[in-house]
Amino acid sequence: MISPIDNPQTLNLLISLDLNEFPENLFMLHYLENDKYLGYFSPEDGVSGLVCFSSADLAENFLRFADDNNASTKALTLDEARAIAKDPKRPKVEALLLADDPWKPKTLFVRSRQEI
Repeated sequence: MISPIDNPQTLNLLISLDLNEFPENLFMLHYLENDKYLGYFSPEDGVSGLVCFSSADLAENFLRFADDNNASTKALTLDEARAIAKDPKRPKVEALLLADDPWKPKTLFVRSRQEI
């Protein structure tokens, strides 16, 4: 269960979230050499999350746009992606960010600010 969040802008994101927009299968950008995933911190709302996409094509297009040859796409279920985001090795990650539209990512919180 998600507990109250202290940032009003983040709370607005949470209220407007449609969980149906988060697919059951995701593609994350994985850096195999250090077992890290592409993350993003939004200074506007203070949300720190791992970037994911609904298709391999969208993830690969993002890598080409970013000119990043070090990462590869990794197919995961939503539950697997949530477990990665909640891993104790990633204590500051609080959300998954579905970046099919990179300018308007969808946010799925995996832990509350009190857990960070």
